[in-house]
Amino acid sequence: EASSISTFRHGGIESLKDTTNLIILSSDKENLNLNVPFIDNIVNKWTFGKILHITNQDFDKELKKLHDNPKIITYKHKIKDPYLASIMEIIILQLLFYKMAEKKGIEPGALKYSQKITNDI
Repeated sequence: EASSISTFRHGGIESLKDTTNLIILSSDKENLNLNVPFIDNIVNKWTFGKILHITNQDFDKELKKLHDNPKIITYKHKIKDPYLASIMEIIILQLLFYKMAEKKGIEPGALKYSQKITNDI
């Protein structure tokens, strides 16, 4: 479930386990600056399974060191426009979730318990 860092600190943090996998998006410098202390806390104070960090930002020496953790997977894309970068991140997530569904034998987009509301014309 998606949540902002501030919301996560007021509840979600308590549900962290060593099997909790997280996806963090940092499409601009401001978000990266907010996410760095959060990632640092997850890695050094709290617990987690793996982190997928999707970003278009360059890392300084300290951030590179933090991302050397084998439980952090970094996917860097090159789209710098903040409006287009978010579209790229959604595409990355859709492809990831498609592959996860495929691996579990789930047909992506197929309804299992309900039906379409509209009829095909």
